Amino acid sequence: MRKTLSIIFGILSAFVVISLIEMINHILYPMPANLNPNEMQAIQEWIKTLPALAYLIVLLAYFMGSVVGGAIARLIHRNSMATAITVGCVMFLAGVANFLMIRAPVWFAVICLLTYVPSACFGAWIVGALSTKKPKHIVRDFA
Repeated sequence: MRKTLSIIFGILSAFVVISLIEMINHILYPMPANLNPNEMQAIQEWIKTLPALAYLIVLLAYFMGSVVGGAIARLIHRNSMATAITVGCVMFLAGVANFLMIRAPVWFAVICLLTYVPSACFGAWIVGALSTKKPKHIVRDFA
């Protein structure tokens, strides 16, 4: 049960972080008012006009979301890196679905898809490194 909850909370936290960071993108680069969000072709054409910084912000969102998701999964289920890997794999699958719907440039899709699992593992590694107990030093009194 704890393992399942760690995966669920990891995924949810990843999506929250991604959404929050992507809000910055929507503030900096708002969708044109005359663009119909239901017309995928129009959205794809608009995406092609976005500057490199917009893509970097999205990449940062996916990276940070996966790091946080992997970290949360490891915090809840401390003894396993598998939960973080699972979170990364779910994020990867969500990314594939996203890139199939919204045709982003291939270079961008490849870079993003290659970041999910390693980023989630990195988040789990950080939690593991921070929670490792340091051995107590024995001080002897020779007096």
